[in-house]
Amino acid sequence: MGEILSSRIREGGAMRFDAWMHAALYEPELGYYARPGRTLGRQGDFYTSASVGPVFGWLLAARIGWWMEKLAAEAPGSDLMLVEAGGHEGPLAAEVGLAWVKERPDWISRLRYLSIEPMEFLWNLQRERWKETGLPAVRARDLQEAMAMMPDQGGVGVFFANELLDAFPIRRFRWNVALKDWCEAYVGWEGSRFVWEWRNLRRGTDFPIIPEDTSGSTSKPELPEELADVLPDGFVWEASPAALEWWGRVSRLFQRGVWLTFDYGHDASSRWDPRRVGGSLRGYRGHRPVEDVLDSPGEQDLTAHVDWQAVCQRGEREGLRTVSLEAQERFLVQVANEAGWMQEGSVLSDAQQRRQFMELTHPGRLGRSFQALVQERVGMTR
Repeated sequence: MGEILSSRIREGGAMRFDAWMHAALYEPELGYYARPGRTLGRQGDFYTSASVGPVFGWLLAARIGWWMEKLAAEAPGSDLMLVEAGGHEGPLAAEVGLAWVKERPDWISRLRYLSIEPMEFLWNLQRERWKETGLPAVRARDLQEAMAMMPDQGGVGVFFANELLDAFPIRRFRWNVALKDWCEAYVGWEGSRFVWEWRNLRRGTDFPIIPEDTSGSTSKPELPEELADVLPDGFVWEASPAALEWWGRVSRLFQRGVWLTFDYGHDASSRWDPRRVGGSLRGYRGHRPVEDVLDSPGEQDLTAHVDWQAVCQRGEREGLRTVSLEAQERFLVQVANEAGWMQEGSVLSDAQQRRQFMELTHPGRLGRSFQALVQERVGMTR
C-alpha cells in the first residue's frame, strides 16, 4: 500500500489527508480494513466492546428488543428490519439474534437482518455467524443498495453500529496565529517516507461546517474573535464530512425506527479544549499507539474522535430526534437495571459474565471512553 500511495504522490503531487487516509484504510485488497485475513479482537490491533464477550450483545438484545416490540405494535404487518453496518466478523448481531431466538418474542417471525458490508470476505463470516440464529439475512454492499431494499412506503426497524464513525476519513486543519487562519493537512513524499504538508486555504476552498453554523454553508467560517485570540498556534481541528454525509443518508433508512451507534468522541464543550491541541488522530497496531500515523499505510488502524454534536445535528436535519447521548457505562447500566440483571441469581451472577459487564461499564475501562447515541423517527422514547 505504501508503494502505491508514494507512486500516486510522485506522479500527482501531495494528497489531501482524507484521500490518503481513505486509501490506507479501504483500498481494495490492500487497505487496512479491506485486507482478507486481518485479525480482530484481543489478538488483533484493536478490540471493541463486541470483542469482550456475549454480554454486550445480550444487553443490546434487551434494549433493541424493547424498541422492536413497540415498532411491531405501531406497524402491524410490516417486516421489522435489523440493519447493521460495520459488523466485522458478525459476533454482535449474532449474539443479539441468538438472544431473541431463545426468548421467542411475538414479533420474531417478522424480523429481517440486513448487513451493510462492502467486503465479501467479511460478509461470508457474518453470514456464517448469523446462520446460528436460523433467521433470514441479506446483504447490501453499500448504503444505496440498502435503501433500495426498503419498502416503497419506507422501512420499519432499528439501525445499529459499533465503532464505525471513527473509521471514516477525516480532514485536518491547523490554526496559524500569525495569519489568524487555517491551513489544511496534505501528505507528501520526501526521500523514503511520507511527510505532512500544511497548505494555506485558498479563497473559496471547501471547508467542513462548524456545527454551530446551521446555515448549511461549506465555505470557510470565521471564528468568533474571542476564540481566535486565545486558540493556541498549531491547534488542530478535525472534521469528517464523509461520516456526516453517511449518517445523513443512513438516517433516511426508515420511515419509523431507531438509530443506535457506539463510538468514542467529543461534544461541543471539549471541541476547542487546548489540551487537544494536536487533534485526536491516532494509529494503532497490536493494541498499542504508533508514533507516526503516516508510517506503513495499510498495516495499522487509523482513527479519530467523532464530533457528536455534528452527528446529532446531521440526523436532526433529516428529521430524526436525538433521544440520548451518554456514556456507554450509563446506557448499559440502565439496560441491565431494567432487565433485572442487577438482582441476585440474574445473568450477572455468573463470575465470567460479571467480569465482561465490568469491562464494558467500568469508568477506567470502556465505560467512559465510549458513548452511545440514540436517535429516532416517531415517538419511541425510553
